Amino acid sequence: MQKNEEALGNRLGAEREQELDARKTACYEKRYGELARRLTVDAVLTVALPWGEQSVELHGIWDTGATDTVVNRPLLERMGIVAFYEDDDEPMTLTQVSHAGWVNGRLRIGDVVTPIFPVKVTDFDPDGRLAAMGREVPDVLIGMDVIASGRFEVNSIGDETVLRFEPEF
Repeated sequence: MQKNEEALGNRLGAEREQELDARKTACYEKRYGELARRLTVDAVLTVALPWGEQSVELHGIWDTGATDTVVNRPLLERMGIVAFYEDDDEPMTLTQVSHAGWVNGRLRIGDVVTPIFPVKVTDFDPDGRLAAMGREVPDVLIGMDVIASGRFEVNSIGDETVLRFEPEF
């Protein structure tokens, strides 16, 4: 029995080490076919919940003016993260699930996977004015808590913008 547990521990340790090595070499690069006015990104958000993990594809913006990464509350509602029940079967609101404005989440951006970190939650367009004007409302703003975790470059080459992100998680 002890040998089996030790073998399992060694295997899990080796898998974790491989995952960390992959993170160290992962890089994200996007070439915009024009001079970009907004640095957009397609990603996957995985939210860690008491009953397991849930993932969703999303569209976001790299936001160097934002201290923290923030997810749009309607995205979580589309994921069905609206309420859950604790042991006493009392319903809890989204705000309580998100611990008063944040969820534990992880982003996958191309081959780059962030560690689990607190992602703030807010409503980017509470009164619907942006949508009414035909403006796209992003699902996530990726802030400096992620961007500053490594090398982040934006270059204009001719009529093209190139974004490169090499994290050091």
